[in-house]
Amino acid sequence: MDFVDIPLNKATRLLNHGPLVLVSTTDGQTANACAVAWCAPAGRDPARFVMILGQGHKTYQDLKATGDCVLNLPTADALEQVMVCGKKSGHDGDKLGPAGIELLPSQKVQSPRLACCSAWIETRLWAEPKWDEAGPSLLVVEAVAASCRPGLMSEEHFVDLARFPTLHHLGSNRFVLPGEEIQA
Repeated sequence: MDFVDIPLNKATRLLNHGPLVLVSTTDGQTANACAVAWCAPAGRDPARFVMILGQGHKTYQDLKATGDCVLNLPTADALEQVMVCGKKSGHDGDKLGPAGIELLPSQKVQSPRLACCSAWIETRLWAEPKWDEAGPSLLVVEAVAASCRPGLMSEEHFVDLARFPTLHHLGSNRFVLPGEEIQA
């Protein structure tokens, strides 16, 4: 059988096509958000999610200080806002206001929701498992509220990907939109 070796630092791209989220936080005065491709469900009852954030990111520091964040689900029409959140640092000042990213109040946490997104999961920090090597942190957050735009979810609670195509990050500045849905 033929196969092609993949550099290990690119192996994540084989599985890295789940929906990207914008993680929004606040330091109490200024809102911030960063694009996170590595975020996944980790439980249903209670609803928990795991994500990887660099400890040097302002979003990580805000989350650790306040204990909460919002997982914002952008769709294809928010690509410009995703790029701002992914390329600019919150350490350099307010990046959301100058980019025209409107903030919405959350229901149960102090971190804001981002109006450019189509769904929001308000969360509180549940755990930060430690490992011995330096680098990004694995964070586990627990949902305390969730909401979406009307029509985003069906009665069976599936996202209508035809009307609300989520962004899936392949790496660098490359994204893909969901394709054809099939059922077994």
